Amino acid sequence: MMKCNDRIPVVVLVEDYLGGVTAWSYRLQHAFRNHPHYAVTMLECPVYAKHVGGARDYCAQTLSDVYETIKKIGPGIVIPNYAWEVFDICDLLIKQGMEIRCIGFCRTDEESYYVPLSWYEPIISKFAAVSPECAEELKKRIPCRADDIYIMPTGVWVPEQLERNYHDAPIRVTYAGRLAQVQKRVWDFKLLVEELLKLNVDFQFTLVGSGSQSDQLKVEIDKLPHNGRVRFAGPAAPDTMPEIWQHTDIFVQVSEYEGTSNSMLESMAQGVVPVVTRASSGIKNIIFDGENGYTAPVGDMISMAGIIARLARDPDMMRRLGKQAYEASKHYSMDNYVIKFSIMLDDTMQMPVKRWREKAEMPREVAQYIRRVPKGTGLENMQTTPPPAMDSPARLMSRVAANAKRTLRNWF
Repeated sequence: MMKCNDRIPVVVLVEDYLGGVTAWSYRLQHAFRNHPHYAVTMLECPVYAKHVGGARDYCAQTLSDVYETIKKIGPGIVIPNYAWEVFDICDLLIKQGMEIRCIGFCRTDEESYYVPLSWYEPIISKFAAVSPECAEELKKRIPCRADDIYIMPTGVWVPEQLERNYHDAPIRVTYAGRLAQVQKRVWDFKLLVEELLKLNVDFQFTLVGSGSQSDQLKVEIDKLPHNGRVRFAGPAAPDTMPEIWQHTDIFVQVSEYEGTSNSMLESMAQGVVPVVTRASSGIKNIIFDGENGYTAPVGDMISMAGIIARLARDPDMMRRLGKQAYEASKHYSMDNYVIKFSIMLDDTMQMPVKRWREKAEMPREVAQYIRRVPKGTGLENMQTTPPPAMDSPARLMSRVAANAKRTLRNWF
């Protein structure tokens, strides 16, 4: 087998916009830089022609480029993430005699993952689900592969010691993620701000990220008499987030569903107290009310504002919960993650290459989740395109570096 500097290549597909998957991918690359057996190789497929940071190894402008790059890298493991069409490329290369093993990641408790993963099951060697809930649902969809499904929540960098201060007034509240209504329910943030103002909470609320609702949400929130307490910081590069969390007291998330939130675990690792909705996945057995954070029903901003008000009035409770959040995050440290991830890679390499024996025409209910479906060898005419839910405008991506610097310089 061809190896990368005597190590087996693990090709991870990423795109050039900021999100939990991108942040995870670059952490994984860094954590495996000195691994004795595996070399994590980053293959970036630009959507907006804007590199967002991290040490990418290859850049592919088209699916034809993806095909040629994987072929050049040689036999190994491919993790397409949600670039589903890359499974078709791997299928083509396998039929041409190349030994490729694919790992399918289920990152959200949602049909847009369950349906494609079920369809591509015949050529997927192992599955990784980011929460027990995702794993259980995936087992229901493909019961014949239950033994090949690993529970693999994201890994985060956890400092050896927690050294930070908390703010008595104003209390610092931060959300980091996509500003989109589907899944993230970001319009609830306007309701949250309204309730915090009614309770006379002394707060600063910063939203880090971008999305389809960014501009309109800002307009509507600015209609409230918050007197500059709410700030839209724009997207921030992954390597700037630890410092942002160091200056945050409370992480808020109002999602309807998740996998296991990357931002939540990142913030907890810096001693931030999570106050989140009870999303369908990734909260149970991580957040324990009154011990290391708090949860509220989805859509109940009155309860969430009450929790934040209570924390603002009780700095000692804030510190206690922050320390416990930090302790809880150790279970998800990158050191532990590398061990578990390496076991999954070892098990993957022990399996024979999966082959699609009789590939039927893709049903419409599957195709709606796939951006492009390569057929035969006509890859050179197929351009990579943004996913249907992609909502970060190119002009915002060009300001990533400036926004990160401005956030760190002026926010605190």
